[in-house]
Amino acid sequence: MTTARSTWKLGVALAAFVAAACSGGSTARDGPSAQGIAVTITPDSATLVAGSQLAFTASVSGTADPSTTWSIAEGEAGGSISAEGLYTAPASAGSYHVVATSAASPQSAATATVTVTASSPQVVTVSVSPSAVTISAGASQPFSCEVSGSGDTSCTWTVQEGASGGAVTSSGVYTAPQKAGTYHVVAASHADPTQLAVAAVTVAAPAPLPVGVAVSPLATTVSTGTSQAFTCTVAGSTNTSCTWSVQEGTAGGRVTSAGVYTAPQAAGTYHVVAKSSADATKSATATVTVTAPPVVSVSLAPSTASVDACQTRTFTVSVTGTSNSAVTWSVQEGASGGTVTSGGVYRAPATAGTYRVVATSQVDSTKSGVATVTVGAEKVLSVAVNPQQASAQTGGTVQFTATVTTTCGTFTQTQAVAANGALAN
Repeated sequence: MTTARSTWKLGVALAAFVAAACSGGSTARDGPSAQGIAVTITPDSATLVAGSQLAFTASVSGTADPSTTWSIAEGEAGGSISAEGLYTAPASAGSYHVVATSAASPQSAATATVTVTASSPQVVTVSVSPSAVTISAGASQPFSCEVSGSGDTSCTWTVQEGASGGAVTSSGVYTAPQKAGTYHVVAASHADPTQLAVAAVTVAAPAPLPVGVAVSPLATTVSTGTSQAFTCTVAGSTNTSCTWSVQEGTAGGRVTSAGVYTAPQAAGTYHVVAKSSADATKSATATVTVTAPPVVSVSLAPSTASVDACQTRTFTVSVTGTSNSAVTWSVQEGASGGTVTSGGVYRAPATAGTYRVVATSQVDSTKSGVATVTVGAEKVLSVAVNPQQASAQTGGTVQFTATVTTTCGTFTQTQAVAANGALAN
C-alpha cells in the first residue's frame, strides 16, 4: 500500500512539473480543474547554497479549502520540505522542483524551480596590526589580530625567535628584549593554527642615559661643631661613587670621602657638594644651615638655705637653653657635706658648717647650678628620764634611763645613781 502511494505521489509530482513548465507556475488537471481550482506558489524559482533553507508559500483559488500538500518532484534526492513549506536544499548541486498540491483537488498543483549550488569552504585569514614597528629595548608594544572566515576570531601569540626575541602575552602585548635586533611577533588563528600573520619588530639599542647625581638630605640644620652624614645617588653610569667637598672650603666645615660633614664653629649657611666620579661635570649640592648651640643655664631654688644638722631641705632646678631638663645632683663637699636625692631632697650632715648642693645639666656638663646650705649644730629636741622619782636605802643605788631626742635622732643612756646622788660606776 505504501509503495503504491509513493509511486502515485511521484507520478503526480512529475505531471505537475511538466504542466508547470508549460503553464508558467500553476496547472489545473481534468475533473476538479474544470471547476476553476488553481494553485500558485511563491517564489516560483530560487537559487540556494547546498544545505540552506527557504520558506515557500502556496495559495489556492476556486475552492473553500485553501490547504495544500508539499512535495519534491525528485524525491529525497532533491532535498526535503516540511508541511509548512520550509524547504531544505540537498548537499548535491542541481536543479530541483518544489510542488504544492491542492488538498481539495490533487490534480491541481504548482511547481517552483530551485537551483542548488555547491557551498564553497570558508578560507580563514589572519592579519596583525601594526605589521611593522620600531621600539626601544625593554619597551612594550600592544598588537591586535583580525581573523576572517571563522566564527572563532581569537589568536594565539608567540615570538618567532623564542625567549631571546622578547615575550608576548596572551592578549598580544609584546615586550622587547634588551638586545637590539629584528624580531617577529606571530598571531595564529585559534580556529586554524596553520593560518597566521607576522609583525616585524625592530628593537633599537637604548640611548645612553645622561649621568645624574642626587644628594640626601638636600637641606639640613645642624649646630656648630656637630656632624651630619650625606649620601649620593648616581644614575646613568655603572660608576656610582662620588667625590665630596665643601663649597666654602675649610671655613664652611669639612666632609669625609664617605660624605660625613662636620660643621665649623661659626654659624652660617654652607654647601656640601657631591660630584660624580664618572662625570665630573655632574654634581648635586646640599645646603647646610649651621646654628650656634643654645646656651644652657641651670639655677636652683632656693639659692641659699639654712637647716639644722641631719634635717632635710628640698631644692628645685630650672634648666634653660635646651629641651632636656635632666640634671645630676651632688654635694660639692662629698659625703661629709650631706646627701641629695635625684629629686633634689638634701639631707644635712651631723656636723655644722656651710655646704653646697650642685645640679649639673646632663646636656652640657659644664653648666650647673649651686645652692649654699648653712647647717646649724645638732639641737636637742627633748630629754626624758625614767624613772622620774625613786628612793633608795643608804648606800644603795638607783638605775635611771635617759632618752634624748635631737635633730639627728634619739639616743638612750642608762646610769646607776647612788643614794647620795653620786654617779655609780
